[in-house]
Amino acid sequence: MFYTNLLNLKNITYKNINYDSFVKGVNTIQDESVMSNGYAKLSYNFDYSDGALKDGLGISVPKVKYSNISPEYTKLLDIPNELSVRGVWLFQNWHETANVLTPFIVIYCHNSKFYYNDFHTSKTEWVEMEGLYSYKKPLVTSYNLNGVDTLLVFSESDGLYTWTELGGAKKIEDAPCINSMCIHNERLFVTSKENERRVWFSDDLNPTNFNVNINEGGFVDLVDDFGRSNKVISFEGYLYVFRDYNIARITAYAEQEEFFVNQLYVGSGRILKDTVAICGNKIMYLATDGLYAFNGSSSSKINLGINNVFDDNNENAVGGFCNGCYYLACRLNYDDDAENESIGDTDNNSLIRFDVNTGKLTILRGCDIRDVSIINDTKSSFVLVVLRQGVEYKLGMVDGSGAIFDVPTNKVWFTPNSDFNYPDRYKLVKEVYLETDSDCIVRVVADGKKKDYKVKGSKEIAVIKPRMKGIKISVSFISNTVNTRITNVQVRVGIL
Repeated sequence: MFYTNLLNLKNITYKNINYDSFVKGVNTIQDESVMSNGYAKLSYNFDYSDGALKDGLGISVPKVKYSNISPEYTKLLDIPNELSVRGVWLFQNWHETANVLTPFIVIYCHNSKFYYNDFHTSKTEWVEMEGLYSYKKPLVTSYNLNGVDTLLVFSESDGLYTWTELGGAKKIEDAPCINSMCIHNERLFVTSKENERRVWFSDDLNPTNFNVNINEGGFVDLVDDFGRSNKVISFEGYLYVFRDYNIARITAYAEQEEFFVNQLYVGSGRILKDTVAICGNKIMYLATDGLYAFNGSSSSKINLGINNVFDDNNENAVGGFCNGCYYLACRLNYDDDAENESIGDTDNNSLIRFDVNTGKLTILRGCDIRDVSIINDTKSSFVLVVLRQGVEYKLGMVDGSGAIFDVPTNKVWFTPNSDFNYPDRYKLVKEVYLETDSDCIVRVVADGKKKDYKVKGSKEIAVIKPRMKGIKISVSFISNTVNTRITNVQVRVGIL
């Protein structure tokens, strides 16, 4: 019996498809058939900002710099096993008499107690903040009250407290049920769950006095159809109120008679309050219809290339800004069940880092981050997160390790299915060339048929000979190691 030779190698025209740079990033919106080379239809846990595929974001035990004298002056902020962290903040504590700054890293734990670490010393111990308790995760900010740096702590279950290093905790009576708060022009402005369209403000120079009269505290009611008042932000001389469907600007000077309200932005998507963060000269936030940048007068939607993979439920998304990048812990839809297999049911499954100046995007997948805290200190600036792993909650630092607590992340770069501008002809994937510093997998898919090739890390050019045939072809890269670097990829394709 004779078989027809389906691969007449003598009559094939060969093309070299170069993936000399991956810097174009991810595009989940455009149809695969019209995407150009260099884009990924999906990628996560890789950093491709310089054109090569390298280790992406990771999370590690916080290692912080406590002195500028030498790079060796660092310490680990390890949490005792008996404590499970639920929230973390920086408290800039200034000793006026000694003229010295002694900042504290403050954590809130599952036992309803608070602890601090003396940040600018070599001490690694966590000191309990006596008298300060909260049965629910609180809101925290700080203020200089009567010449003393003071921590303001509010929880729905326990009310408003102040805490100072020498004076300890004190309960503030008659404070509203606070939903968000910020200091603006020496007053504490808050939104409240008691009246969700109202913005309360404290007495001038006294953020603990909410007595309502013309000379002390008061409130502003925003009575219209734009929904609840959810978040207050002090930004470039104004107070901004982020509501369900718009942003209001309050001009608030020392005297109450000089308060004015302007309604600025009406959006189609509902604003998710815990994602609102000041990012230099703009404010970033996630709404139910995508990511936005607000410049003080209007908002514009940002095309991330992945807008269609944001989950419909991002009520637990949280954001912050550090070192020129907006960090967003959120839920993305990947159309698979990898999270259920690895980390179980999650509030969030991804951390997005968005460079607000360059527009470059990096995605960390496989992390249920419950809190994002930005630490801007005189020694260094970094991002701390509270990460849930199973039943445990851990304090971590965002880094570029490509691992979560020393476990390498699963890094993928999936190219789109392409017909290479020959929609009516079969293609033969003859060879794939690449440089890779560590072990990886090259996945070749031809008309839905998939084959994975293991490649060892080497200084030499690796060559794979798939000899796979199909109308539409994709070549993708997967890595489960660290110290990754994949570059100089070329695919030799024969047009049959």
